[in-house]
Amino acid sequence: MNTIAPSLYAEGTPLRQDANPANRTLVDMLHDGFYLLLLLKNRYVPNDAAQFAAQVRRLLDGFERNARLKNVSVDDIYAAKYAFCAAVDETILSTDSPIRDEWERSPLQLILFGDQLAGEHFYNELETVRHRGVASVETLEVFYMCLLTGFQGKYMLESKEKLNYLIATLDKEIAHLKGKRAQFAPHWKSPDSIRHMMRAEIPLWIIGAAFALFGVAIYATLNWHLADHTNTTLGAYYDIVKLAPKIANITISLP
Repeated sequence: MNTIAPSLYAEGTPLRQDANPANRTLVDMLHDGFYLLLLLKNRYVPNDAAQFAAQVRRLLDGFERNARLKNVSVDDIYAAKYAFCAAVDETILSTDSPIRDEWERSPLQLILFGDQLAGEHFYNELETVRHRGVASVETLEVFYMCLLTGFQGKYMLESKEKLNYLIATLDKEIAHLKGKRAQFAPHWKSPDSIRHMMRAEIPLWIIGAAFALFGVAIYATLNWHLADHTNTTLGAYYDIVKLAPKIANITISLP
């Protein structure tokens, strides 16, 4: 475990202030929070649970303040904060950190929402947000980002294929709701983004043609090497079997 804590965890460290919240999405407003999640994933864990919890709560207070300035609904603010707290709790509780036991007794979901079943309720909140449609698309992006940074919840004990399918579905759903817009967070791509890009952006016939061309090239190369090897190997035996020389015959005809 890394012992040098990043400055984000330092006491009194000021978080970035949004100059114009109206121009920022909810994911942008939680940028520091998702960076914090990545630090936790890389085993940068603070030693003081109370101080760290206060830091996260201060971050969420700033997020809520900026979201209200943008006229985000109370329900969307609640859902976004719930999703982020669930992700932080799961990340800390899934690591062997000095604050794990203390955090397990007082997770953020319990302190802020009176709930200890975020692994299940995260997905209930997600479905509620999805049903609200385009009005809550930025909140949907927050849930999507939590999943990309590693939140699993109830899927931790189930097949990862179900979770991967949900993530891919949310990606397409967000793109549809925002009218095929550019990626909302280009610097936060998931580890398997190349696979999703191939599925989503490259037509199947191009992929098939590329594999077919590759197969033909391999076949031609192997065929040439095999013919060359055969000629080289058998060349030494060409003179072993020779036909006997013809005997000269003279035929004399008498009158």
